[in-house]
Amino acid sequence: MSSLGAFRRHKILALVATVLLVLASTEGLAKASTSAETVAAAAKSFPDWKSEKVKNATFQVMSAKLALKKKLTQPHPDPAVINELSLSLSQFEWDAEAARDLAVKDYAALYLSQIQNTNRLREIAVKLTAEDNLRLLEAYLQILKEHQEETPAKLEPHLPRHSSGVDDGP
Repeated sequence: MSSLGAFRRHKILALVATVLLVLASTEGLAKASTSAETVAAAAKSFPDWKSEKVKNATFQVMSAKLALKKKLTQPHPDPAVINELSLSLSQFEWDAEAARDLAVKDYAALYLSQIQNTNRLREIAVKLTAEDNLRLLEAYLQILKEHQEETPAKLEPHLPRHSSGVDDGP
């Protein structure tokens, strides 16, 4: 993994973790926002997001199987079309398996990192379970650890030296 990619992931997860912690500790989170963006697309908790991904992937697998079966029952199916449909089916099956393996780390990188509306983040903070929050923070800490191992000097704080105006001489 490149240092730049790890750094970007670190920044994204740092921002997400910070925002979720702040929002989770704020009173009144249960009040739903009525902004146009919130109404248009409801915020998704990790289980909701993963369930949607699994459902969509499963639908693609079933559709591909049906299309392949339909072509195979035709009198003289074109081998190139059958091959293409078989390849698509294999890819969709792989996608479905990947969807079933999605973790909170993926949720943060693929879903939360795309949200720029504070009200939507607030909704998500309310929907996340304590276990989801724990896994999100663990993922964040793991990324920090990985990044420190890759570039330890870059993560050390560089604080400016200030003179007190008093001579500390001999």
